[in-house]
Amino acid sequence: MPRPKPLMPLKGRNMRMSDLEWLIFQDMGGADWLRKYLKAKARLPMKHYEAQLKGAENDTGKES
Repeated sequence: MPRPKPLMPLKGRNMRMSDLEWLIFQDMGGADWLRKYLKAKARLPMKHYEAQLKGAENDTGKES
């Protein structure tokens, strides 16, 4: 079964972990768990981060 299309484009990121830490991370739910955790523990409302993202996109669009 194909995965649903993400709301925003996903970019590859690197994380430095030991093999033991990686196994624990995968056991906790991997990237899906991390995404949920980040949204739950964000210090500011999501609208703040979305505005920053749109501002950064507008800044890069003006350069071209």
